[in-house]
Amino acid sequence: MLRQWHKAVNEGQSVQTVFTDSAKAFDYVDHNILITKLMELCLPDAIIQWMRSFLRHRHQRSDVVSDWLVMDAGIPQGSYPHVWLLTFITLVDSLQALCMTHKYVVDTTLSEIVAKSATSHMQIYCDEVVQQSEQARMNINGRSRRRRC
Repeated sequence: MLRQWHKAVNEGQSVQTVFTDSAKAFDYVDHNILITKLMELCLPDAIIQWMRSFLRHRHQRSDVVSDWLVMDAGIPQGSYPHVWLLTFITLVDSLQALCMTHKYVVDTTLSEIVAKSATSHMQIYCDEVVQQSEQARMNINGRSRRRRC
């Protein structure tokens, strides 16, 4: 990513970059959307069923004195973290834009190299990613509804 930016600047072009971060990314994972994305990857049915079974009807409470709540969203962060990180990456990977896109766990970086006197299309790319993140029920950090990035 840095090499591409450096090359563009050395050639007299400008670089437009937007950094995004998913707010409470692991807490808001929609189980149905996650299972659908995993099915699109053509994983064996046994794996899909195992993940569905593990996520379905999970309960959580904050202390021994609080009531149990059914968790219909979110993925565990304490057990088998590599499995759940990979499933979360499946959701992040679905965020696509027609520009250079670099991803790292919950962060997505959009980059556009713009020649002198050319028009940037970064707002269009941002709008695409925002729309896709809303469809996946992922919240981009620091962004309120209907506000442009």
